[in-house]
Amino acid sequence: MENNQLLSVIAVQAAKIMECEESLVLEFFEKHPIRTIEDLQDNDVTPFSDIMKFFHDENEIGKGLVRKAIKIFKKSEKVEEKNETLDLVKAVVKEMQPISDMSIEELLTKFDPKDSNSKFAKELKNRYQINSILVFDKDNKYDPEATLDNIKARNENLIQEDDPFFTYEDGTKVKCYSVGQRPSNWVDESPFSPGTPLRNDRCSATNLSFKDISYEKRQFLRIVWEDGFIDIKDRLQSMNIIERSKSESIEKLFELFSESALRYREAKDANALPNLKVNLANGSSIKKDIWNPTRKH
Repeated sequence: MENNQLLSVIAVQAAKIMECEESLVLEFFEKHPIRTIEDLQDNDVTPFSDIMKFFHDENEIGKGLVRKAIKIFKKSEKVEEKNETLDLVKAVVKEMQPISDMSIEELLTKFDPKDSNSKFAKELKNRYQINSILVFDKDNKYDPEATLDNIKARNENLIQEDDPFFTYEDGTKVKCYSVGQRPSNWVDESPFSPGTPLRNDRCSATNLSFKDISYEKRQFLRIVWEDGFIDIKDRLQSMNIIERSKSESIEKLFELFSESALRYREAKDANALPNLKVNLANGSSIKKDIWNPTRKH
């Protein structure tokens, strides 16, 4: 394939990505010619392992030209002539840039920790054989800038390889994760339905709202339920207990369920009170509304 045909391939790809005229891309390459012989002789542009692909797969042709263009664009700050065409082609090259040539800063920005099968996730795994690589802040939000600092610190042995933590400048210490892992997403669990998360403080299995009921009271209600003193199929009884839990002190509830109160105190002394937390990352047992089994949640 002749040089002008090769450039046409790039022009077509560029025009499609940028939704611009092919002539704009070709105009740039006319001012900054790229010759195929030079491409083949330049190992940075055409590694030996890629040469055969160039002759068998037309889609591979663009890789070498893009690598060559990248080298030109890296020097473009010295080029006095600035125009719309140059900016367009720069954007095209960036879009077409092989992921293996992507900077770590850009890679971390494009990486989505929720998609462990993406090309960015796979590239991160290939580059860094580190278990504690990804940093999430105290709100469990992925932090690409802190992740970059973490990688640099580990490469310089400022953080030991087996140390699973990263410390922010303000002293906040957070756990690090490998690609494919992320912090657990713990939410409140229904006191009357183990494994069922509360959505806006409402239990999807019983359709009861636990809003304005303290965590301490919710723990006690779980024990009362476990002791069999609450029949959640008895809607009036359940709603009555919910309302009393909102308005009365926990001491009043202890008087109402004295046997459960004894077990609550024993569990509290043994640090064995119900956790009432469910991890959404591991899935949760969403149950049907016991009063309306056909209802969808």
